[in-house]
Amino acid sequence: MGYRIKRFGLYPILCIVFLYISGFLVHLQVLVVGTQAPFIKVRNGEILILKYIHSMYGVEVLESMRIENGLFEIFHVSTSEAALEYFGIEKKDLGNVQMVVKEFSIPKESTGNHVLILRKRVLKINECGDEDGSVYIRIKKVPLLLYTFYSIRRGRDGR
Repeated sequence: MGYRIKRFGLYPILCIVFLYISGFLVHLQVLVVGTQAPFIKVRNGEILILKYIHSMYGVEVLESMRIENGLFEIFHVSTSEAALEYFGIEKKDLGNVQMVVKEFSIPKESTGNHVLILRKRVLKINECGDEDGSVYIRIKKVPLLLYTFYSIRRGRDGR
């Protein structure tokens, strides 16, 4: 009888150990925006849009980028012809830009009202904070356990 109790008492301990270890072995790809916004789980192929008002021309700019293997593949910029010319972009067609970046930053005090749009979620850049006055946007791979910890600490992303 005592042996059976010890054996059954071992299963919950093994389950806890398994969950703890798998929390470090399983990695998630997350979007990290500054130091205040929650981590947001992302998958390869998802589209992220950076939306802002161009400071010189006062027109809306939409920069579309695809998330691929920890990188941002910028593939389209949509705005007025004058702003496109300012950026050195010659056509308005889909795929008018081909650029890959690992991360980018936006000054926190920027006048363009920068927002990031992922799925139907909108993140205001000026509310995301960073220590040096800029908000850094990057993709990171984090262990499941750390993702859970940061989700609790920074706030749930609801996904």
